[in-house]
Amino acid sequence: MALRPTTSSFATFSSKMVALSTPIGSFSIKKRSLSARFVGSESTNQMIKKDRKDIIVAALVDAIIRERIGTDQATPDVINSTTSFVLTQHSNLPGFLQIPMRTIALLFGMSTLLMTGRRFDRLPYHRQSRHICSWRESAFGFRRDFIKFHETMTMFACYSELHDGANHGKSAFEHSEAAD
Repeated sequence: MALRPTTSSFATFSSKMVALSTPIGSFSIKKRSLSARFVGSESTNQMIKKDRKDIIVAALVDAIIRERIGTDQATPDVINSTTSFVLTQHSNLPGFLQIPMRTIALLFGMSTLLMTGRRFDRLPYHRQSRHICSWRESAFGFRRDFIKFHETMTMFACYSELHDGANHGKSAFEHSEAAD
């Protein structure tokens, strides 16, 4: 004899799903998802629960900035805005590229577990730099392309942010108009 859900148990389940999908205060929980999102009134205070890929990409961006421009110019504001830009570029990728990019990012972050016993985002800077270098010089094209994509996006956003900071908060466009 197979157990069949009764109508009342289905109604209870569906009412719970509806209750979970409605906004609760400043939190909203997506239907059939465990991701919680804080929706603040200020854009700087919006906190989105990060998944593993975002943490790995943030560590990669931080390591690339420290490798390329040094720690003296890499302020937390520059690193945060650069990381935000790169993660936005990830989310703006076409759908057929998002899954492979996510998979490669997770592979990049977890591949250090075999050699060091730690994920990429938990490694000290010199080991992160070595891991990036090994992927940059890899025989596999997808590894080189992954690093090249992140180096290009990181440097574009970082130098743009540093240039904006040198113009005292003005964008490059506003600065060129003031010069004319």
